[in-house]
Amino acid sequence: MANLVVHFEIHASEPQTLIDFYSALLGWRFEDYGSDEQPY
Repeated sequence: MANLVVHFEIHASEPQTLIDFYSALLGWRFEDYGSDEQPY
């Protein structure tokens, strides 16, 4: 597939809400690369 999105960043006060939305809408999956000190 050409032009595959590999990084998408949106700052949110309730990130799980956006994760659920984009997962359902676009079939995206998300991976947490952060830690307790620095969520990312």
